[in-house]
Amino acid sequence: MTGPVSWKSFSAAPHRVFFFSGGLYSVLAVAMWTLQQYSLYAPLIFSTDSQAVTAAGPILWSVPFPKGHGMLMLYPLLAYYIFGFLLVTFPRWLETEEIPRSRYLGLWGLLLAGSYTMLAGLLLGKTVVLLGLGLTLAFYLAGMLTLGGVYLRTSQPRSQQTVMLTGMLMAQAGLAAGMVGVSTDSPGAYHAMLALGKYGFLLPLIFAVVYRMVPFFTSNVSPGLDLRRSRFGLQLFTGFSFLRLALELAVMPEYYWMADLGLLAVLLWEMAVWRFWRATYPPLLVVIYQALFWFVVSLTMYVFQSLALFAGWSSQPPFGLGPLHALVVGGFGTLLLGLSTRVTLGHSGRGLAASLPVSAMFQLWQLVPLSRVLPEIVGYWHPQLLMHGFWAGGGWVLVMGAWLPLVGHMLLRPRSDGRPG
Repeated sequence: MTGPVSWKSFSAAPHRVFFFSGGLYSVLAVAMWTLQQYSLYAPLIFSTDSQAVTAAGPILWSVPFPKGHGMLMLYPLLAYYIFGFLLVTFPRWLETEEIPRSRYLGLWGLLLAGSYTMLAGLLLGKTVVLLGLGLTLAFYLAGMLTLGGVYLRTSQPRSQQTVMLTGMLMAQAGLAAGMVGVSTDSPGAYHAMLALGKYGFLLPLIFAVVYRMVPFFTSNVSPGLDLRRSRFGLQLFTGFSFLRLALELAVMPEYYWMADLGLLAVLLWEMAVWRFWRATYPPLLVVIYQALFWFVVSLTMYVFQSLALFAGWSSQPPFGLGPLHALVVGGFGTLLLGLSTRVTLGHSGRGLAASLPVSAMFQLWQLVPLSRVLPEIVGYWHPQLLMHGFWAGGGWVLVMGAWLPLVGHMLLRPRSDGRPG
């Protein structure tokens, strides 16, 4: 540890306040979901009459718990990491001045208010959830306008940033749909909230970040390896993502494969262009490609699941929610863990070398999506195993909880090299 914990250090850069708060929030939000699931399934799993297990009964939420869980994971939780990253990198990519401290701290405060109000509302009532959704929507609007101001002040090429800002606009549409869902109990509105979050907001935005950063990371650690990315990969991936969104909104699961196959093909092509086979070291690069591996797993499962419905091989999606959790927990989760660690180390003056405990944390994390996805796959043949997927929440809490003392503490302290930021 270097230097004392202080507000001055903690608030010195956007990634500091957003990443540390995101780590805390992810632990609390997933712990809350895990406890809720435990309260539902513990009596069935342990098959006991013990009053200690059954007396309290299930923990009830003010909105349907699958929708509430998805709402928290897609919007406030991932926002901490997305904006913590983009509020630092957007000005650098577009060669403009940094975002003022007062502005990013105001955004951070708005996200804190929205995210924790949503969390509390799940126990306190729909009115509180609606307030939290409204505050989170206001945060996304303010964040988009802040980054949009950077976007408009430059003459640099901006195709990647265009996709990112479009994703933020889609997030606002998703949050608005969520407000309708909470207000009216409309299944269609809840469905639109989740679809917009996955395929309008997160998938194209995160791919745009990956498309920009992964070739750079790969070329940096491979001597003599030039930076490569395909010319139209981002546009194609974004187009297929919006096609998937349209099919999802139309509830046409037997045709999802048309978009998913395109997404998978573009992703595999890009990974080949980036020469993924060279990414065997260091751990900070390996973990990014592990995230991309989960994207491949998710999209492959989605393709086969949709084709099974299309061909009449199955009347129900054979992998259940497995592809979704491979994407969100495996892909997005691994990526936020890897990128937040890389940015924290690089901007703390300590260099881009992961310690042995941090490297072990990356590998232990892979058990989290695995333990969430496998029960969904096996559960098609053995439905009684479906309920065991919630144990993955405990793994999430443990690994993300370990990230705070292993890496997160650096966000509270001055840089070791004495530089600002």
